[in-house]
Amino acid sequence: MKTVITDAPLAEAAERISEILEKKPDAVIALEGVKELGGLFEMLGDKCSAARIFAVTDRSGVLREILSGSTVKEENITCLTDENMAHYDGLIASAGGIDIAVIGIGVNARIGYNEIATPFDSLTHRQKLTTKTKNELAIAGEEVFGLTMGIKTIAESRNIILVAIGGSRSEAIYKMLYARTDSTVPAAFLQVPLNVTVIADRDAAEKL
Repeated sequence: MKTVITDAPLAEAAERISEILEKKPDAVIALEGVKELGGLFEMLGDKCSAARIFAVTDRSGVLREILSGSTVKEENITCLTDENMAHYDGLIASAGGIDIAVIGIGVNARIGYNEIATPFDSLTHRQKLTTKTKNELAIAGEEVFGLTMGIKTIAESRNIILVAIGGSRSEAIYKMLYARTDSTVPAAFLQVPLNVTVIADRDAAEKL
């Protein structure tokens, strides 16, 4: 796992995504709908026009907001829904697998909606969300479930970029890098894949 601390995390992420798109313009990108990634795909310009996007979670509204200023074609965006959840991993496999996953990290060190106690071998599934996650994402309801790629689905990506912005992520970043690889810290499972890059601003990296 590589860690990059920078004042311009989105620009750093865009540069690394561009390198992959230059080699494979129709790369399959797993993209998480988190507001911290807003503006990222605008930086890619026409390079991402043929990219194929698979949503990491069911936050399709935020995902489309992230992609709204980009050149990604609508027909190349696959959102995660109740209707396709059961065969979502099959859709990814049919597309050739994920070339690069671009994700954030929750304040409780979740990735996607994979909360504490999610096993490493989890595939796309329905996840009960914790109160901390619901508060972080401003989701209403006492018992709220979300759809998410599993940890194994994300970890099998050929490349993974995790972007962390702000001091609220500093504890989660520390745990991700130094905790044991067990289900008490879901993001720590990213210590297992070989090609993972964590791009953090200075506030997110303050505990390192």
